[in-house]
Amino acid sequence: MKKYILFLLLAICSVSISGEINEFQNVFGIIANTLESNINELERDANKGDLASMHDLGLFYCELQDFNQGVCWYEKSAYGGFVQAMMNLANLYEHHFQDYDKAIKWYRKAAETGHIVAMAELGSLYLEVYKDYDQAMHWTDQAAQKGDPCAIYNLGYIHLLKQDYDQAVKWLEMAAQEGEERAMYNLGHIYFEHYKDIDKAITRFKDAARKGFVLAMYNLGCIYADHHSDFEQAIDWFTKAAHEDNAEAMHRLGHIYGKHLQYFDKAIEWYEKAANNGVSDALFHLGYIYEHFLQDKAKAMVWYKKAADCGVKEAQDIIDHTHI
Repeated sequence: MKKYILFLLLAICSVSISGEINEFQNVFGIIANTLESNINELERDANKGDLASMHDLGLFYCELQDFNQGVCWYEKSAYGGFVQAMMNLANLYEHHFQDYDKAIKWYRKAAETGHIVAMAELGSLYLEVYKDYDQAMHWTDQAAQKGDPCAIYNLGYIHLLKQDYDQAVKWLEMAAQEGEERAMYNLGHIYFEHYKDIDKAITRFKDAARKGFVLAMYNLGCIYADHHSDFEQAIDWFTKAAHEDNAEAMHRLGHIYGKHLQYFDKAIEWYEKAANNGVSDALFHLGYIYEHFLQDKAKAMVWYKKAADCGVKEAQDIIDHTHI
């Protein structure tokens, strides 16, 4: 036990300056004795069957990174019915050991006592790890009905996966009202793709974009460019996304500046940024600009060859069948 106490104290105490060493050593000794006394008391109570003390010992050992001892004490407490020990044990198996079967076991035991967060965590594991949507729906619905915010979002997302769009909107709107940006984004997607309500899609995508959701910024750029031909708004949103390293937004900026506005310097700038971020089609479009608009066939060929090397068929066809 003393080695654990010493480890803990070394972690939380800093070395005193030389003039205060004696005082520091006295304080260190007092703290060590007090802590040892408290731990001994916890062990004594735990050995007498006190479930809270077992839990606290599990917590103590986990703080010291001795997870095997932590599990030992958590399990003793959890098997005795101490719900927080079940939760900590499940969390440990999920995030430290990545033993999802055991995590499920303990989340389920906690959930069966009515623990709302356990229901939500159980639903999340079934959704994200096991892809068991029926079990995910079962547990997530229980937690969502009791008001758990994560479960409310997840329930909407599960309905979206099941293509039950009315129910998805119901729950995602509830989550969006609580500030969940993923809900805002998915609502924008549903309104745009399923209900064909572009105005509502824009509203929800903007809500998500204002909270920093980069794909929402990109989608707004697409809507303004492709459905409204409002290139000023499209450039604004694509630029925001591009500044967050969205390579497709860089590519679309190159397209707008090149094809629609014929600002070729800006088009080249953004196409090159997109190409440097892995968008191979940008290489082809750089070749196209140099060939058809800037009449620089040598540079065009350089870019077409780069595009062909990245598997762009159109570029290879030009190299094989035309003389430029």
